[in-house]
Amino acid sequence: MYRFILFFSILCLFAETGQSQEKKTLLRQGNAAYKNQKYTDADITYRKALQQDSNYLKANYNLGNALYKQKKYDDAIPLFIKTLAAHNISDSGKAMVYHNLGNIYLQQEKYDKSIEAYKESLKLNPTDKDTKYNLAYALQKQKQEQINNPYLRQMQKQQQEEMKKMQEKHKKEQQQLNKKQQQKPNKPQENQKEQEQLNKQQQKETQNLKQEHEKQQEQLKQLLQKEKIKQQQKQQQEEQQKLEEKHQKEQEQLKKKQQQESNKPQQQQQKEQEQLNKQQQQEMSKLQQQQQEQLKQTLQKEMQKQQDALKKLQEKHQKEQEQLKKQQQEELKKLQEKHKQQQEQLQKKQQQEPNKQQEHQKEQEQLKKQQQEELKKLQQEHQKQQEALDQKQQEELKQAQKEQEKQDTQTGQQKQGEQPKNQQQTQSEGNPEQHATENTQQQAGAMRKTPDQKQENIKQQEAARILEALKNNEKKTLEKVKKNQTTESGTGKTMEKNW
Repeated sequence: MYRFILFFSILCLFAETGQSQEKKTLLRQGNAAYKNQKYTDADITYRKALQQDSNYLKANYNLGNALYKQKKYDDAIPLFIKTLAAHNISDSGKAMVYHNLGNIYLQQEKYDKSIEAYKESLKLNPTDKDTKYNLAYALQKQKQEQINNPYLRQMQKQQQEEMKKMQEKHKKEQQQLNKKQQQKPNKPQENQKEQEQLNKQQQKETQNLKQEHEKQQEQLKQLLQKEKIKQQQKQQQEEQQKLEEKHQKEQEQLKKKQQQESNKPQQQQQKEQEQLNKQQQQEMSKLQQQQQEQLKQTLQKEMQKQQDALKKLQEKHQKEQEQLKKQQQEELKKLQEKHKQQQEQLQKKQQQEPNKQQEHQKEQEQLKKQQQEELKKLQQEHQKQQEALDQKQQEELKQAQKEQEKQDTQTGQQKQGEQPKNQQQTQSEGNPEQHATENTQQQAGAMRKTPDQKQENIKQQEAARILEALKNNEKKTLEKVKKNQTTESGTGKTMEKNW
């Protein structure tokens, strides 16, 4: 087990300036609820403090911790990232945030990100024993995953080679740009602009490659999970078959014993038969409950992963929309500044040549027309970019929906495949009727259903209803995501280190 360390607001990780008494009071109330393990109450109180001041970083950080404790990991991540982006956070504070992010990714079985976060924490606080312990644990889990999944290990190795090639390519591009800049030392602004463009391009390429690698790993993990479910079902079928064979042998042994002791009273034979049937029924019921619980846990885990993937896709879409909007605003701002400069130059020219009013008026009209055309062209380009992004996001969402429906279909088939076996098992259990001969008595033993058996059928039906409810809940989540592409993502987790 990895270690969780909780720190409260006694630790002053940020410089406080001019905070209101009300938000401080709410922070203290939230911390008290958190200490008493009332994480939902703490969640609500921290949000009230943030309503007073949206930049109140202590409340922001502690809200992340409360979400972590509620296992709302995806909701907690953006809160910690926002905390890291604060300008007034100390190195020890950043180390704690990275430590907690590592714990979140470890819970989500994202071992690469978890290891990276722990390493960042240790760079800022090398003496933290808990972070060292958790890093070792994450490395161990990653190694175990690679051993259990050789295909995943092979893919990760291939992805590392691709990343290495990308870095070498970026290094060569940087060297070429440095040589080019040395040839024109008198143009520092142009050189700086080229450097910024190259850095931006390389960052985009690296980010796209990382996203592609994460997508490939996620697809492989889904395939491996499906294969694991199939193997689990096959194992359950084999266990059931072995148990049925065991019961059949026991029935045959009892039949032989009764034939050998034909003089034994009929009531005693019937009692032995009932005891054996009851014992077999209990064994079969226990096995069915274990298998249903295993299947339920596997399906719940799979559905949770799918919901997390949808929320991650939703968050990605929101970020893309925000980035596009920001980019378009910057382009519009630059165009407006350009127009302003042109206007100022024209006015200076008019002041220097006051006798050419008609010519100046024509130039003014031409400039105005040109600026309108440029603005219109930029707006059309922005509209095309927005439409292209919307279309791309819709396609990604449709693809995610198809995968979800495919998984739902497979889940339904798996559940249908279990029902006939349960019915057969039900028919093979029960109490025998009393008949004149021993043979007819044994044949009738499998035909009557006991009250215990009826209760078992009710339990099976209840388990099926639970699985169906989980499936419906998953479908509703998918529909919500489809209708609201730009809603906030998240189901968060809580942290180890708190204010």
